[in-house]
Amino acid sequence: GGAPAGGGGGCTFGGAPSSAGSGGFQFGGAPASSGGGFTFGGGAPAAANGGGGFVFGGGAAAPAAAPAAAATATAAAAPAAAAASAGASSSGGGGRPKLEQQQVIRAIEALCTHVARVGAAGDDGEGGGSLLSGDTPINLVVATKRMPKACRGAKGVKPKLLPLPHAWRSLDETEVCLIVKDPQRAVKDACAAEGVTAKVIGIDKLRKKYVPYEAKRQLRAGYDFFAADEAVTPLLPKLLGNGFYKSNKLPLPMRLGRKEGLRDALQRAVGGAIVRPTFGTCSTVTVAATSMSPAAAAENVLAAVDAVAALLPGKWGNVQALHLRCPNSVALPIYNSLPMQ
Repeated sequence: GGAPAGGGGGCTFGGAPSSAGSGGFQFGGAPASSGGGFTFGGGAPAAANGGGGFVFGGGAAAPAAAPAAAATATAAAAPAAAAASAGASSSGGGGRPKLEQQQVIRAIEALCTHVARVGAAGDDGEGGGSLLSGDTPINLVVATKRMPKACRGAKGVKPKLLPLPHAWRSLDETEVCLIVKDPQRAVKDACAAEGVTAKVIGIDKLRKKYVPYEAKRQLRAGYDFFAADEAVTPLLPKLLGNGFYKSNKLPLPMRLGRKEGLRDALQRAVGGAIVRPTFGTCSTVTVAATSMSPAAAAENVLAAVDAVAALLPGKWGNVQALHLRCPNSVALPIYNSLPMQ
C-alpha cells in the first residue's frame, strides 16, 4: 500500500518507503533505507547503512556501508541483470534475441517423438494407426503484445508468402487448386507444359457452380493448397466465404498468367510459409514437417521467425512468445519475452 513502514518493515509491496530499521522484502519503486533485504524494481534507490541483501532492476543505486554485503548483492544480481539488459537491448531495438538452435532442435525432436508414438498407438491406444502417422506439419505459433490494427476488405485477409531454406512439402505430393481469371485455357496449357497437376477454376465458374455451402465445403476439403491470380484476389473473400478463412485455406495471390516458370513459382509457394492476417494476438504459420531432419526444420523455424517479426508493427519489440506445435500436441516454448521488455 502507500503507508511507510518506519522501524521494522517485514514486507512492502508497492510505492511505500520503508525507512529506518530493516525492510525485509520490498517490491516496487520505493526507497529502502537502512537495511534492505530484497528490493525488486526499477528507479528505486536502496541506501543501506547496514547492508543491501539483493537488488534486482535497472536504475537502482545501492551505496552500502558494509562492503561484504554489497559485494554479495552485486555478485548475485549480475547474471540476472545482464540477461535482462541483453534481452531488452536486442528485442527493444528491433534485432532478434538470441534463439538457441539446439533448443529449437530439441523441441522439434520432442514433437516428432510424440507424433511417432501417437501414430504407433492409434487414437484408441491399441495400435490402430492414426492420422498423425504420416507427414505431419510443424507450426510456429507467434504471440504478440499488442492487437493488430483492423483492416477491412480484401487487403485485411490477404496472405503473404515467406520463403524458407527448405521446402516442407513437395508440389507433386500436394493437391493444388488454382483460381484464375477467364479465359482459363492459358493457365491449363501452362500447367500441362510444365507437368503441374492442378485443378484450374475460372472466376465465372466459381461464381456459378460454387454458390451452395456444401459445394464450397467440398472444394475446401478436396485440396491442400489454393492459389489465385492477383487480378481476381479482391473478389475471393465474398465468393469463397468464411470457411476458407477459418481453415487457413484462403488462396495465396500469385501471378498465374506467366508463360514460363509456373512450376518453380508453385513449388516455392507450396513449400514456403504462408502468413495469414489475424484479428487477435496469436497467429500460426506452418514452417516444417516431421519428415524433415531436425536440423533442416530448425533452419526453417529461425528463418520464419525473422520474417514474421519483420512484418509486425514494432518488430521484435512486439513479440511476446514463440511456440512450436503439431496438430493435437502441446505447444513447446522456444522464446518468451520478459515483462520488463
